[in-house]
Amino acid sequence: MPTAAIPTVPENIPTRGYYEKANKIAVVTAILQALSMSDNRKAAATKGDSAVGYLALCSAWSAAKKASTAKLPDLPTTAAFEEIQQFNISLATEEWKALIDGTPDKKGWDAIKATVEQKASEVDWSKEWSGWESARKATADNSDQWQKNNPRGFTNAHITELRGLVNATAATAARLAEELKKPITTGSKPIEQQIRDLGKQAMCGATGSHVFEGQFCKDTTGTSDATKTTTCAKAKNGISIGMDIVCMCTANTHDKCATGASDYNAGSTTIKADAIKAFTNECTTASETTDLPTAINKALTAVRSAITWSSGSSAADLRIIGKAAGTGCAAATDGCVDYSDYFAKDRGFDQIPWVAHLLEIA
Repeated sequence: MPTAAIPTVPENIPTRGYYEKANKIAVVTAILQALSMSDNRKAAATKGDSAVGYLALCSAWSAAKKASTAKLPDLPTTAAFEEIQQFNISLATEEWKALIDGTPDKKGWDAIKATVEQKASEVDWSKEWSGWESARKATADNSDQWQKNNPRGFTNAHITELRGLVNATAATAARLAEELKKPITTGSKPIEQQIRDLGKQAMCGATGSHVFEGQFCKDTTGTSDATKTTTCAKAKNGISIGMDIVCMCTANTHDKCATGASDYNAGSTTIKADAIKAFTNECTTASETTDLPTAINKALTAVRSAITWSSGSSAADLRIIGKAAGTGCAAATDGCVDYSDYFAKDRGFDQIPWVAHLLEIA
C-alpha cells in the first residue's frame, strides 16, 4: 500500500470540475506562451528581452560559485570505537594497566617509551597512547559507573582466553577508524577539492584563457578580445557560465538582461573589462541557503527550460537562451547565447561544457 501522502482537493471545490478547470488553464497558458514567443520574434529590441535567460544563468552561476567553496560535512561520529577500546583495556594485564596509568612524574608515551622499547624495540604507540589512557581512565577500578553499565558475562577464568580475541578486535577497529579519518578521494584528488575545481570550471571555463585564476575568472575582455563577434563566436558558447552571461547581456542597445549593471544601462557595442564580475555581481544569492545538489538541479532545470528553439526575429533552427536579433548570437544587436552545436544528433543539453561540470558534481 502506498505510504506517500495522498494529495487532497481544496475544500468546497467539486473534484471533477476542479481538474477540468485546471486542465483548461494549462491549455490556455500554453497557447499564450506560444503567442508571446511569436510576438517576441517580431518585436523591436527592448529592455529586458533576455531577462529570463539571465536569471536562469544566474542560478547556475550561484550554484557553481557555491560548489567552488564547497566543504563536505564531517562523517558522523560514533562511540563504538571508544567502547571497543574500553573493553580491550578492561581485560588488559595488571602490568599493562600500571604502564598506562604511569606515575605523577612519569606519565604519557614520551615519558615511558624508553621503558617499553627495552621490552619491544621499534615500537611507536604515540598515536594510540592517548586513546588507551582515556579508555583506562573510563574503566579504572574506581570508576564504578562503567562497571555497572558493562557487567561481565564471564568469570575471571575466561579473561585469558578472551583477551586475545578482544585485542584483535580492537586492533581491527583502530585500523578502520584511521581509514575513516582519511579524506575521500576520486583518483588522486580529495573529492572536496574535485568539487571545488568543477565549480570553478563551470564558472570560468577549463581551457585556454577561460579559467579560474586567483580569486575569480581570468579577465579576457577589455583588451584585444573585446569585440563581441570574437569573444562570443558560436564555438565559444557554453565554455563557461560567466562568459555566457556576458555574451547574452552585452548588446548595443538597452539593458537586454535588465541586470542593473550600471555600465550597461544604455547597452555596449564591446565587451568591457571585468564584464563577468559586473554582471554576476547583480545575480541573486538565493542558492546560498540551499544544499549544493538541490541548487545545481534547480539551476539546470531553469536553464534547460529557458533554452528555446528559433527564438528571434529571423533566427532559424537555433537552440538559444535569450533573444536573437538576427540569424545568430554573436552580433552587437543580439542578446543570446547559441547552444545549437551541443544539440546536434545524438547530443543534448548535458554536452554543454559548464553543464557537464555541474552534472559531475550533482
